[in-house]
Amino acid sequence: MFSIREAIIRGWQVFRHHTGFMLGVHVIAILVQVVPSLLFGDSPGLRALSVFVGLLGSFVVALGLVRIGLSLVDGTGADYADLYSHAHLVFKYLVGTLGHVFLALSGACVIGLAVLAYSNVTHTPVPVAEDLNLLITLGVLALVPGAYFYAQFSQWPFIIVEREVGPFQALAQSSSLTRGSRGRLIILYVASLAIYFIWFERWLRIAGFGLGGFLPAFVGALVIFANLTVVHAYVYRRLDSTRAGASE
Repeated sequence: MFSIREAIIRGWQVFRHHTGFMLGVHVIAILVQVVPSLLFGDSPGLRALSVFVGLLGSFVVALGLVRIGLSLVDGTGADYADLYSHAHLVFKYLVGTLGHVFLALSGACVIGLAVLAYSNVTHTPVPVAEDLNLLITLGVLALVPGAYFYAQFSQWPFIIVEREVGPFQALAQSSSLTRGSRGRLIILYVASLAIYFIWFERWLRIAGFGLGGFLPAFVGALVIFANLTVVHAYVYRRLDSTRAGASE
């Protein structure tokens, strides 16, 4: 079990002590995704190559940010080299990402399958675009199992980095690790998305969509991103220590 309030406080404390470093590694993480598209040309082949290189690069630095978050939470320190320290796990991360997305979407598809089954049994037409309110209701309902499965398997990147197990083993261990805490995880992830959205929406509404508005909004989002890296690492540590304590 973990406290969302404690996780947020811990994230802010770590960020305050490592502000320059945290902003630096997250700027690099963003550049790794953006630069390949600027270096390659506009032909379809080169564009596809730039997307592939950017995707692999983003996976490498995502693994690095997991390692950095855990190290800072543990108080062992971190440096820029940690961004690339787990590059050898990149294909495990790729498979884990696909597996996690598939599981989350399969949860969301439960509602759709239920609607189709009900339609076949009762011979009721499946809602079409004109039934807007019903479609919105079904869409919201579909998010519930999707969010649940997303939270259930959400700790797999930390498990891959720490234990270097296979992606499917990491997903299975995440399912065990998050038992009893999935509701809190959903609240944390929804709150994280809401913070991003509110920050961008309010700042851009005040300052406009020009450089003077976008740049401060980007810096603020970078600060939020850096904080959440630590927050999620802290949550994993709490979940892992709780399970370790229960097994003793």
